[in-house]
Amino acid sequence: MTKTRNIEKYEYEAFNDGTCQSMETGSNTVKCCGYQRGSILPPIINLLCVLTGGVLYLLLRWYPKYKALLYYNKSQLYEADTILVKNKGGFITLCSVTEQPVKHFEYQHEKFVWSEASKSFVLLLGKTGTLAELAKTSCGLSPEQRELCLQIYGRNSMSIEVKSYGKLLVDEVLNPFYLFEVLSVILWVFDEYYHYAICVVILSGYAIISALYQSRKQSSMLKDMVKAVEMDYVTVCDDRGRSLLIPSTDVVPGDIIIVPPQGCMMPCDSLLLTGTCIVNEAVLTGESTPVTKVPALLVEEDYDPISVHAKNTLYGGTQIIQTRYYNHDRVTAVVVRTGSMTAKGQLVRSILYPKACGFDFYREAIILVVALFCVAAIGVLYSVKIFVERGSSLMTILLRSLDVMTIIVPPALPAAVTVGTMSSKSRLKKVGIYCTASERINVAGKVKLVCFDKTGTLTEEGLTVWGVLTVTGRSLVNIEEKPQSLPIMSPVLHAMASCHSLTKIDGVLCGDPLELSMFESTEWDLEESGAETNRFDQLAPVVVKPTGHRFVNSVETASPATPLDMKVPLEIGIVRQFHFNSNVQCMSVIARTLGARNMVVYTKGAPEKVLGMCNPDTVPENSLITLSYYTSAGYRVIALAYKKLPYKFNWLQSQKVSRDQIEVDLEFLGLLIMKNTLKEQSAPVIHELQQARIKCLMLTGDNMLTAVSVSRNCGLIAPSVPLAQVKVSTTLPRTVKLLPLNSSTDHIETDASSALAIDGPTWDDLVEYFPGLVPQVATRSVVFARMSPQQKANVVEALQSLDYIVMMVGDGANDCGALKTAHIGISISSAEASIAAPFTSAIQDVTCVPKLITEGRCALVTNFGLFNFMVLVGLVQFSSVFILYLEGLEMGTSVSLRRSRGHELSGPRNGLEQTWRANRPKTTDQPTPVTVQYDSVGSSNHCLRLESSFSFGARQMRTLVRACETCKR
Repeated sequence: MTKTRNIEKYEYEAFNDGTCQSMETGSNTVKCCGYQRGSILPPIINLLCVLTGGVLYLLLRWYPKYKALLYYNKSQLYEADTILVKNKGGFITLCSVTEQPVKHFEYQHEKFVWSEASKSFVLLLGKTGTLAELAKTSCGLSPEQRELCLQIYGRNSMSIEVKSYGKLLVDEVLNPFYLFEVLSVILWVFDEYYHYAICVVILSGYAIISALYQSRKQSSMLKDMVKAVEMDYVTVCDDRGRSLLIPSTDVVPGDIIIVPPQGCMMPCDSLLLTGTCIVNEAVLTGESTPVTKVPALLVEEDYDPISVHAKNTLYGGTQIIQTRYYNHDRVTAVVVRTGSMTAKGQLVRSILYPKACGFDFYREAIILVVALFCVAAIGVLYSVKIFVERGSSLMTILLRSLDVMTIIVPPALPAAVTVGTMSSKSRLKKVGIYCTASERINVAGKVKLVCFDKTGTLTEEGLTVWGVLTVTGRSLVNIEEKPQSLPIMSPVLHAMASCHSLTKIDGVLCGDPLELSMFESTEWDLEESGAETNRFDQLAPVVVKPTGHRFVNSVETASPATPLDMKVPLEIGIVRQFHFNSNVQCMSVIARTLGARNMVVYTKGAPEKVLGMCNPDTVPENSLITLSYYTSAGYRVIALAYKKLPYKFNWLQSQKVSRDQIEVDLEFLGLLIMKNTLKEQSAPVIHELQQARIKCLMLTGDNMLTAVSVSRNCGLIAPSVPLAQVKVSTTLPRTVKLLPLNSSTDHIETDASSALAIDGPTWDDLVEYFPGLVPQVATRSVVFARMSPQQKANVVEALQSLDYIVMMVGDGANDCGALKTAHIGISISSAEASIAAPFTSAIQDVTCVPKLITEGRCALVTNFGLFNFMVLVGLVQFSSVFILYLEGLEMGTSVSLRRSRGHELSGPRNGLEQTWRANRPKTTDQPTPVTVQYDSVGSSNHCLRLESSFSFGARQMRTLVRACETCKR
């Protein structure tokens, strides 16, 4: 999911005496300079644009910086009517400043407003503050307040412009190279050189039409996607408590919206205040499993909608499947972000303005073309000198000299180099790999490092319960392969049945696959009681109980309030859920058994985290050894714990208590062992990549030992390669140690042949305290375990900084950040197009990786070959033309291509046989055509092939010498 940004975290630094400022806008840093439109120069510049036939206009269009210098005067930021914005990639945009209702300008669908406090422009994001402040100040808006907010924040919509084909054509044709191509075709027509001109027009026309179609199609799809998540109307509460039905585009930050019971499409980002919601966030994360959203605790804690309060935030564009409310209360939420400020808006912006793909081929190609233009300019000037000295006519001078430009800089070059890319894209689509960024196909051919997610990518998505290890005395010895066989009042069974966030949608149990597998293994049922039928006085929204009618004696529940001879149904009500948090890597619930005296806390999560929450006296002595054994064998291990709360701990306290207060001094219950099967295709694909000398590594949020085991099984780490875990000491002075995995020694000596493994917390410590070691650790590490989504993206960035072309392969759920950061991101999804990555694979395994790399290399080799061939032909022809000009000759336009068995094809002047005509000055005699036969280039099977550059150039020069000698005779 795209990170929603907090304005307090950004720096807005003014410099150059207040005329410029730098701004941090998330992943991009921009520089802004203030300008005021001049009064004298603009009319003169406009006149010059007309007098130069639009040449000056085009130059100013291509170089906005010089347009700003000519049309505007530099000024203080607070006086500016135009802002020049320059991003990290060097791209410049001129933005107009609007004074009403506040001084602001818009850049890439983001609004920057003037702040008198900082004397600079700041990014407008919406409502910020603590949870308590958001709740206290959000009592509904009056019509006047809403109108003012509407003017400041704008409408709750994101305008996606779908340009007409005419406008797209103008933008495409005004590209410098296409303009050069048009001028070249005009020149060839005057020179009666029709065949090649027609070929270039057809090829370029196809390239332009394809580009226009793709551009308009993507814009239309993006606009439809944005419109699909917009509601027509939404119900809000005003400052008098009345419910108003307003257009969803009029919603502003601070509004209190009422979420309908039947669900809806969320029109904006909102903080949930009352009730609970079941939400499908697949459009943002690619994760199809619905998630539960709960109200936020209204405490003095800064609101962070991504890492901390994601479970309390309803994101714009997500589908509310179901709502729950009690005591006839309504499900309400306060609007915090609208329009492009929402998480959905940030995703759309990332598609509209993708990160520049740093690829040397493109940069070097531009440099080479510029160099060719410089050489061509010299050639043009020298040609003019030659023909002026010989007294040629003005038309001849223009045609012959300008023709030199079209020879050395091939006009058909842009269209030609797209052939390989378009062919590869078509073949990728046939095998179920869809591409939304064609320029990335070439980059895929240079991939040297592939990062794999584990669960759902290298291994199967589902998990199966292998067994449960329970505590006996101070040891973990008993293994129960069937959890349903545990005693009916076992705390382990109750923890497995209640510690989850599962829900029922249309009668079907839905939720996290791990929790689903765990709960189904208990053979219990789940009920979501309504407001009027709840057995727990409307205090427990979810009830779990054994399948069938199971009753227990009150003595077993330790409830003195019930007579001993009375049987009560065994039902456990889940009073409150503390959802899984990637930071604490566990989840907890507060539950109460019907008829029981005390509420109970059940906790499950990463063993290393849960063990730290438990009372040491309850932790078995062999827990770490047992944990190491099962994780190193490739099993997914979940720790279980519980704690009885005091008798006086009531429902009201359960709703106010923080998880830090209850997730402490727990009693360890046991280990849940789950099995995650490796996909059949994973090992062969990784072996194939390694044979191609492509480095492979794993980025996962799973346990270190489990990740290492899977890495061994799939071939990421060879059995003979020693593996050490990187650790940063927590005591001063801090040091970095390499500890052996699956070894009894305390230290390991490693060399260049060994591999490293590192977890998320250690990675953060390494970046903070030992940044100089990051490159070495990043290049030698094969397993990155316990990684959060942000840490995955950070690892990818670190590898990119080491000049790796990085590919990331994930399921699109918690890998969105890494998928977007990598040069090539492949989201394994059944959807045809994904906004999480430039490539989406309908192939539900990693076989898509070698297919994409193969097609990328094919496109790259084709484009390299075409580029080299056309540039070489231009250079050879340029040399040929110059020698002929010196001899008073010029190339003819009669060309034929001969092959054996009498086949003959017409072709351009680069064929195997060319006609030369004399152009001796000061003579009226018609030049005699002289035919020169090239050496054979065709093969025995009559197929033309590209020879090496040196061979081809040598043949051309040899033929040129023959032509000159023949003409002299």
